[in-house]
Amino acid sequence: MLSYFIKDQKTRGKFALYWAKFWMTLTAISIAINLFIVLTLVQMAPKLKVIAQILPSPMNTLDHIQIDTLPANRLMDSKSHSNRANRELLDEMLIRYYIDRRVSYFADKNEMTSRWGARGEIRRLSSPAVYAKFSKNIQEKIKQISTAKETQSVEITNISKLGNTYTIEFDVFIYNPYDPIVKPRVQQRVATITVGHYPNRHIYSRTFANPFGFYIQKYDEAVKK
Repeated sequence: MLSYFIKDQKTRGKFALYWAKFWMTLTAISIAINLFIVLTLVQMAPKLKVIAQILPSPMNTLDHIQIDTLPANRLMDSKSHSNRANRELLDEMLIRYYIDRRVSYFADKNEMTSRWGARGEIRRLSSPAVYAKFSKNIQEKIKQISTAKETQSVEITNISKLGNTYTIEFDVFIYNPYDPIVKPRVQQRVATITVGHYPNRHIYSRTFANPFGFYIQKYDEAVKK
């Protein structure tokens, strides 16, 4: 019977010492690599930026707002200056989105019903009072848009802020497919919007539909004079 067990005590001691040195060296190298990675991340963290994709329409992942200017450092600190700046940036992006989805339209009944209806983005991003005012005769308006085949697009030209109230100036381009020369009618409008944020309480249906708790508290729109 063959045995591979090293019978010589001195040889066994050298063999054990060799393996101990080997594992100690391997452990030291692993610690050094991990320490290098941690120090590198610490140095890079202030320079990193977060690419955030907001889904105002959670059932449609193609419909999103992408924000790529949020600094990673202190992003979650609600009291930090950088986080307040991030919140203001998110608010402005959502206001731009809201204006576009509310004012622009297409001659597509299903599209406009999905957007303006009781389960659409305008409803989720509006207070009950704002949406109730907006939704008066909404089906009749959608029917007129579908019949006339007009389209309307928006270009925001200026945004200013005072507290939680924003003043948005924008141009509206109205296209009529029956015009002999395709040239839009242009209207200059101004909207005054007051924004709010729901309390930070987890309500599944609300959190799923509006994870940032943003909503339009007050909305007024007029033709710019």
